[in-house]
Order: sequence, then C-alpha cells, then structure tokens
Amino acid sequence: MYTGNSAIVCVQAVCSSANTLVNGNVVQPDQFCVSPVLLLMFLAPLLICCSAEEKPVDCSDILQQDPHSSSGVYTIYPFHRQLGVPVYCDMETNEGGWTIIQRRMDGSVNFYRPWDQYVEGFGDANREYWFGLEFMHKITARGKKRAAGGDGGF
Repeated sequence: MYTGNSAIVCVQAVCSSANTLVNGNVVQPDQFCVSPVLLLMFLAPLLICCSAEEKPVDCSDILQQDPHSSSGVYTIYPFHRQLGVPVYCDMETNEGGWTIIQRRMDGSVNFYRPWDQYVEGFGDANREYWFGLEFMHKITARGKKRAAGGDGGF
C-alpha cells in the first residue's frame, strides 16, 4: 500500500510482533514498512533475467551505444539493469554523456526537503529534480567517474 507523499510502502510479512507508529500511522503486526528505493534495491536482484540487451547504467553508456544521442530525458538502469529510472542526460557539454544529478530551472520544485527525500530523489527529470543519493551510489560504484559543476540558475 502506498500512502501518498510519505513514500512508505507496506507489504505483508509475519516477522514483526508489535504495532509500530510510522509517519503518524499505526502499522499492524502483520506488516512491515520500507521505502520504495530500499524495496527496489532488495527486489531487483530477484528480477534478473537472461536478456542479451545491454541496458545503460548511466548517460555515458547511452552516448557510447549511440554517439549521435541528443540531450534529453533517458531511462537508465542502475539496479541490475532491470528497473528503469528517468534521468536528464547532457550529451553536448565536454564531449557529452553526463548524468545530471540535479536540475534546477525555474524554482518550480521545492528543494528544502527532509534527508530521506534526498536519498530517494524527487521532482521530474523533464523539469527540475534531484536524482537521489541511492541512485548516485549505484552509478558511481561502477568505477572512475567524472564530475562537473554547472550554473543551474539558483
């Protein structure tokens, strides 16, 4: 069950033994709660399939697969190449292939948020967004990466 903006997912389980208060809601003994990102991290290995298609983990993979790619929103697969995440890719600046982790354009998205939302990410990759610390960890854990700062207007 998804409870709106609280970003809590409840799944049936038999391992908890007492009612717990989570974000002001009582969680019954036969449930436990996890964030969608953590749920994704634990379920993704179970979903690995025998696909021969190489899915991009970051924007540099997209540019490598198609050197004529233009800047825009693409789907990358940082979790075992099964579950896609939309991200803005800059394919022009400094040879391209940049995975944009923060995009600010017009102030339409409030960036004054609690830590857990910075872990999971928020916003819309087509406009303003924060990619999410869990996703950043996944794409940077692959090895040496380049980082650059830019003027986002804010």
